[in-house]
Formats: sequence, C-alpha cells, structure tokens
Amino acid sequence: MAASEAVAHGGSLQDYQEYFSVYPNNLLLVWLYGTLIRFFDLVKINFRIGILFFQCVLSWGTGLILFGCVERILKSRHAAWFAWILYLILVGMSPWVSIPYSDSIGLIFPIFILWLYIRAREENTNKKCLYVGIIGLLTMIGYRIKPQIVIVVIAICIISLVYMLRDLKQILKMFISMSAGLLIAMILVSTCIQSLNMEVNSNRTYGITHFLMMGMNYSEVNGVWNLEDVEFSGSFDTLKERKEANLQVTKERIKEMGIPGMVHLMRRKILTNYNDGTFCWGGEGNFFWEILSKKNSCFAQFLRNIYYTKNWDRGYYKWFSNFELMVWIAILFFGILSVFQNKKELSVIMLAVIGLTVFELLFEPRARYLYTYAPFYIILAVSGIQMIIKRNQYYYQWKEKL
Repeated sequence: MAASEAVAHGGSLQDYQEYFSVYPNNLLLVWLYGTLIRFFDLVKINFRIGILFFQCVLSWGTGLILFGCVERILKSRHAAWFAWILYLILVGMSPWVSIPYSDSIGLIFPIFILWLYIRAREENTNKKCLYVGIIGLLTMIGYRIKPQIVIVVIAICIISLVYMLRDLKQILKMFISMSAGLLIAMILVSTCIQSLNMEVNSNRTYGITHFLMMGMNYSEVNGVWNLEDVEFSGSFDTLKERKEANLQVTKERIKEMGIPGMVHLMRRKILTNYNDGTFCWGGEGNFFWEILSKKNSCFAQFLRNIYYTKNWDRGYYKWFSNFELMVWIAILFFGILSVFQNKKELSVIMLAVIGLTVFELLFEPRARYLYTYAPFYIILAVSGIQMIIKRNQYYYQWKEKL
C-alpha cells in the first residue's frame, strides 16, 4: 500500500525496485490502488476508508454473482438464497475482506468468469463470442493479480473441448474470441504497468520453479514460505541460474523423500490448506500485530473482540474461528456429494477445485489461496444439499406408492 501511495502522490518506486523485481505480478495491484487513492483524494475522501469501501463493494458484487450462478445452475431461488447466506458467513464475515491484496481483489474473478461461461452456454453464437472474449479479458487481468485465477479457465476449456470436440468451427470461433480478449487485456495491463515508470530487473524475478522448490520442502514448514529457500533463490545472479538451481534442489528433495515421504508431505499440505475456516487469518503479515489507537466508535469494541487474535485475552476469536471451521467442514462435506449432480457447470467447478488443490500441493500451500475460490466450494455444497433433498423426496414418493 505504501508503494501505491507513492504512485498516487507523484513519488518514486525506486525504493521498491528489489521487491517488484522479485515479485513483478504485484505491479498491477500497485497501479490499481494508486488510481483509487488518486480518485478518493480528488473527491475529498480518506483513501483508507475509500479502499475499504471498494473492498466491500467487490465482496458484495461477488455475492450477487454467486446468487445468479446458483440460481441458473440449480434452477432454484431457494438454493441461491441459501448459497448467499453461506457466502455471508464464510466470506462476508471474513476479516480478509478488509485486506487490500490479491486474495480479496481476486475473489470476484473466478465466479465472474463462471457466470460468463454460463451465459455463453445460454446465448447464440454472436453473444457467445462476446462472453468468451470477456472471459479472455478477465483471465489475463486476473492472472496478473492472482495466477490461480487461470485455473477456472483451464477447467472451462477442458470441459468445453470434451463436449465440442466434433464441432471444430465452434471451437475455432471460441479460440479467436478468447485470444482477442487476452490480447486486449495484455495491452491494457502493459500500458498500466508502464505508466508506473518502474524498471524491473528480470534477473531478480523468482519464477515458478522457486515456488515448486519451496513446495517440496519436507521440513516443518510444510512447503510454505520460508526464509532459507528465499535466500537460496536470491543468491543467484540470473534467472536461468536460479531456475536450474531450483529444479536441481526440487529433484533432490523428491528423491530424498521417496514415495512415503511425498505422501506424508501431501497430507500435511492438504491440512495446511483446508484445516482453517478463517483461511489462516492472522497467520502472516507483520502489520497485523500493531494495535493502533483504540477508538470506541459504534461496534469497534465488538469487532476487536471478534477479529483480534493473539495478545487480546478478552476476545471471542476462538469462538469465531471454531464457528467458521464448522461451517467450512460442512461446506467441504456436502460439496463432495455434488459429484452425483450431472451438470456441465458443476463439472467445471469440480475440475477447478481439483486443479486448485493440485496447484497448492505442488507449489506453496496457503489457506488464504483458497479464499479466492470460496464461492465455488459454496456452490458445490449447496448442490450436494439439493441432491440429498431430492433423493429424500424421491424416497418418500416411492414409499407412498408401495
């Protein structure tokens, strides 16, 4: 956020050159928040309050799109309302909503892309091409914000190819439409990033091999971020040397673990990803431990008691986190039952969730990475519950006929 403030107020990003050379994917976020800060300064609104409002609007919009997706997929407004209530509990109450970072910004992308896919399936060729083009546009923008967002697009492409394999003309049209959207987004993103006047040293960039190496770390960190691996990758002068070294260490770690060790690591990584209904709130970020001046405005004390974790003895965080975990476990359980629903849209969602899980097993696992796909898990859970209700109805109807 400090970098975004510097951009908004005409400052230089040179002090952040090393960080953005290592993690260049965050530059688009800097441009976005810098633009928002300029806007809020222009309309005389405290930009911190303005950005929180922006985060809330994104969360509200995501819930609205989720409602529409569930209503169209499951053909039930009751199911849509129930999904929205689950969303309100799992995501709306989540403190991650207030954090201006890729996880909360990226929340709207997967569900919006899914909605566009549903609409594309309902429309004629011309409108279908338009929706697919917008999917391409959002894919590139989303990828530059949160790479995992592209997983849902891969799932859509796989399912679509399976059902459209004999219609080569239709496949070609969709390919051209998506390519056009990707190209437009690439130009827009490139223009936005270039406007920051930040010279990125590509030789300092940590590529995907770094995160693969880190994900295969069999130590107590369970493949999560750790300073030792970061310093190792940073010790190389060129991107090529870093990639080769990362791959070499990855191979050595896999060889040392063997099959039993790999299975054990995967089990630990699954728990790292899925054992927290708050998506590991308070698990990282030094800013979190700084308690600012206590204002006793409306609900301030109540919210502090819920969301403050360590060093806050009077709080209710343990009750809140356990409640969220119960909801999360229920969502995961009922989501498994959705496999009995034969719908293409659900196939896309299930494939995306599987892809996301595999991604987190291979690379760096973090519970908050699942937050971006929380609406997908909710849809699967509601679908599973709907299946149970239908089966019970069929059972009682059959019993009455006997």
